[in-house]
Amino acid sequence: MTILVTGAAGYLGNMTVKKLVQMGKPVRAMVRNTEKAKIRLKDVVDKIEIVQGDVTNRDSLRPAMKDVTAVIHYVAIPMEKGGQTYEEVNYQGTVNVLDMAEAAGVKRFINMSQNGAKSDLPYRFLASKGRAQEYVAQSNMQWTAMRPSAIFGPQDEFFNTFARLLKVTPIVFPLIG
Repeated sequence: MTILVTGAAGYLGNMTVKKLVQMGKPVRAMVRNTEKAKIRLKDVVDKIEIVQGDVTNRDSLRPAMKDVTAVIHYVAIPMEKGGQTYEEVNYQGTVNVLDMAEAAGVKRFINMSQNGAKSDLPYRFLASKGRAQEYVAQSNMQWTAMRPSAIFGPQDEFFNTFARLLKVTPIVFPLIG
């Protein structure tokens, strides 16, 4: 009854892994960087299995799916950088994880989508998340979509970026909208 958490070294991923461990659930934490994961998950590293995987590489996902009953899929990029695109990571990465989960007989898929995500939007981030969720919804798996507008906390990347900017910005702080 292992639960696979993709993006386990990220903010939501590591918080989810820790909560699942607290609940006594067997957890496999899939990450791209195992050293970063060991630091972020140091409180529970001896109670979980950390596996390396990349959502853009289907073959790397196969070992992560072994004996998994549920997948909580968090991997996504909020900004394109370093050659990574919304299409490659947010959409195709979700397709890859879902397809490999189905092939392995996983029953449950929980997908982190986004509030307002729709495939026909001109905004590439929201369109990529919308297309990914449409793909999940047409699958044969039992699925749940989480669609937050914003998530914040001690390690989040969105609000903490603004907080760092506020510290270095003079009296006036520009804010879109």
